Amino acid sequence: MNEYVPQVITDIVKNGLCIGCGACVVVCPNKAIKMEWNQNGMYEPQRISNCYGEKKCIEVCPFDINDTNKLTDENYLCSEISNCGKYDLSFKDNIVGHYHALYAGYSKEYRLSSSSGGMITWLIKKLLEEDKADYVISVGNYKKTTDAFFDYMIFDKETFSTKQSGTKYYPLQFSNVLKTVIESEGRYIFVGVPCYIKAIRQLQAKNDILKRKIVYLIGLFCGGMKNKFYTEFLASNVNVVIENIKDPEFRLKQINGEARDYSFGCIDDSSKEFKSIKMKNLPDMWGTGLFKPNACDYCVDISAELADISFGDAWIPPYDKDGKGYNIVISRSKEFSQLLDSAKKNNEIYLNKLPLGKTLQSQKGNIMHRRIGLSYRLKWGKENNLILPPKRVTLNKRYNFIEKKVYYHRMIVRKKSTDIWKRIREENKLKQFNQEIKPSMNKLLFWTRINHKIRRIKKLCNIQTKEV
Repeated sequence: MNEYVPQVITDIVKNGLCIGCGACVVVCPNKAIKMEWNQNGMYEPQRISNCYGEKKCIEVCPFDINDTNKLTDENYLCSEISNCGKYDLSFKDNIVGHYHALYAGYSKEYRLSSSSGGMITWLIKKLLEEDKADYVISVGNYKKTTDAFFDYMIFDKETFSTKQSGTKYYPLQFSNVLKTVIESEGRYIFVGVPCYIKAIRQLQAKNDILKRKIVYLIGLFCGGMKNKFYTEFLASNVNVVIENIKDPEFRLKQINGEARDYSFGCIDDSSKEFKSIKMKNLPDMWGTGLFKPNACDYCVDISAELADISFGDAWIPPYDKDGKGYNIVISRSKEFSQLLDSAKKNNEIYLNKLPLGKTLQSQKGNIMHRRIGLSYRLKWGKENNLILPPKRVTLNKRYNFIEKKVYYHRMIVRKKSTDIWKRIREENKLKQFNQEIKPSMNKLLFWTRINHKIRRIKKLCNIQTKEV
């Protein structure tokens, strides 16, 4: 047989579209690829043995560029889930997806030990304790002896604890744990961001074992992932060098403040001292795209539409004023809505029904970037002869000159932040990084401020027009 370069490498990796999930490794029949760190601080498949061109790896990639592969289309996957009876089709929104009920709330037991409302921890505990599943595939902390701080691990109801709670802005890959799932018995819950949930659904469409064993998918709202340089950058701001970073925490609450007033912290392994910094004292990490993978700029899913139930932060008043944290919850089936309503009656959780408009408002900036901004990036990519995945966004979305400037300079900051850091990281030159990224950040900030002013003026004009 002829030997080939795995198609996931030629089509996805070489075009900068790999998100590092590891789905391709799970299905490779020749074990020709393995997930390894790349120079940009992300996992990606690397060839380790002969490939014979079966192309199974590309069929389960959430960023496949082949527009004839039905599994790349979230709408198609959603219809397949619905046909299996897992989704309740009571309501549908083109941002939220199919849903049965929308809520804002928190867990009374796990709220303070979690990054927002503790609802995910509560739900996992509930499903395990009520024997609806045997294990959960979630993020765990690695020891210092590895080259990563976190990875996907498998926990049962005895080993899953609040230590697995909290947001981890760090690259992950699930190829190793899914191989364990395939080879062992049991029913599993999987927790992940939208593109990882999509990859699991694609794998389930190709693998009956995973379809049978992974019984629940819990989705996380996502505003974009971060490469591992993000952790190094944050630690350097508290004077912790790369080799001394231990137990990083990304969402330390200020329970007497507001929800957005959180800190980053880690242990300096040389002094054993815990050091932290308020995120508001650092540059905007999300609106700028700092340390974000390229693939995130071509993702359309905000709320993990393909999950059985999704959770996000309630970044809307009055919930965002409470530093203890609230979750937004999207129940996509009658089963989960009944479970939540029952838990509310039993005083396990605090829960309010949430209108669709409020749910969308909580993700307003994310929606603009993922939908209107994506339309611009697709058009820009086409004009620059980039190879990009098919998306559920047309190229004729309306965006003005100022918005184009914002979206363009976000791409510049995203790319430059990684390029600069990987060059100076070993010498821990934070000051040099800040100096080199500053011109690009200033341009983005300039156009962002103008854009915000225009929006405020338009909003004021609309209010005055209504009054007249």
